[in-house]
Amino acid sequence: MVANFQHEAEKVIELLPDEFSSHQFLKLYATSFPLSYFELMEEYKEVRLAHNQLSNELRRLSEKKQLPIERNGKIKDQNIFGNEDDVAVWQKK
Repeated sequence: MVANFQHEAEKVIELLPDEFSSHQFLKLYATSFPLSYFELMEEYKEVRLAHNQLSNELRRLSEKKQLPIERNGKIKDQNIFGNEDDVAVWQKK
């Protein structure tokens, strides 16, 4: 996992609307921290696995109250390939 993920995630969250999807987070994370994103791609070799890892870490940090967000259900949202998936919705605290 990316060493600075918590700090990077906080910066990305600041730029997102009060309610956002995991896909919105992932897209902005990839463009805001491309080196970290590519390190993760290299580590996991598959986009789906890397994105699952990032989403799981987002959830873990929010559950530990280490990020100022909480999960607020799920929605259907387009991934980076244009396919619809059920993903978590996050609410800023």
